[in-house]
Amino acid sequence: MELSDRDYFCNKSWTLSYNITTKSWISFHSYLPNWYIAENNFFYSGLNECCDDFDFIVDVLGENPPDCNLQGHLTVIPKIPCLIDVEIPECTTAPEVGDDFQGGKVAYILQESDPGFIEGVVKGFIVTPSDLGTFVKWSKHASYPLPSVSTSISIGEGGNNTQAILLVEGNSGSYAAKLCADYVIDEYNDWVLPSKDELNKIHQNRAVLGLDSETITSYWSSSQGDNSNDAWMQIFNYPGHEGQQQQDAKLFGYFIRAIRYFTIPNPCTTTTTSTTIILE
Repeated sequence: MELSDRDYFCNKSWTLSYNITTKSWISFHSYLPNWYIAENNFFYSGLNECCDDFDFIVDVLGENPPDCNLQGHLTVIPKIPCLIDVEIPECTTAPEVGDDFQGGKVAYILQESDPGFIEGVVKGFIVTPSDLGTFVKWSKHASYPLPSVSTSISIGEGGNNTQAILLVEGNSGSYAAKLCADYVIDEYNDWVLPSKDELNKIHQNRAVLGLDSETITSYWSSSQGDNSNDAWMQIFNYPGHEGQQQQDAKLFGYFIRAIRYFTIPNPCTTTTTSTTIILE
């Protein structure tokens, strides 16, 4: 018989629930009167002032018994236990800012107003656990004028900026973007120099990232300034100038930290479990 067969079932609302915290089934629920007491791995149905000619129990049993065919819809065969597959979501806790994650610490998680934000997807970037260099130049060249690089200041653009800088500056020498691109920790080798806006997010979250020391530091971004000789940097831990972003000469030396991006397409994945329904 089918649950839609009104000779046996009336129009009542019911739900089988699974608690992903306790990893167990929880009780039958109804949106009509006569609520039932919750129990783990055991379910009740009731009359709800209707249909007093049947009752059934839902429980988790063993192997699939013979003569059951529940494909695509729920078919209940009286007094024969029938196995059905039920999809159960298992959720992975998304990382938070400051958490150790994939080679560094989570520096920022994209918000709805950020470019690249996707509803239901966790995206952000990770910062290296320590400085990759101090007093590092933005450009490897020794004199002005310096070659111009097309870059952006936006969140999500540090990678494109870094690639653009490498194309212009070349793959030799030691300069900020190249040190980031060459960095490897564990299996992670996709590090880049953060853009101006990305660097600012690191500064805003510096306390949980271990960047709030009393040492006066300034960091390079990958964003070129208004002319080819300058780039954007940001001051950390300098009273009176804390957090200030400004354009400075590319041949000056500042600290650098690299970032890498991460994406969790969906914090929840779905698995299938087998559940048996018995009509008695």
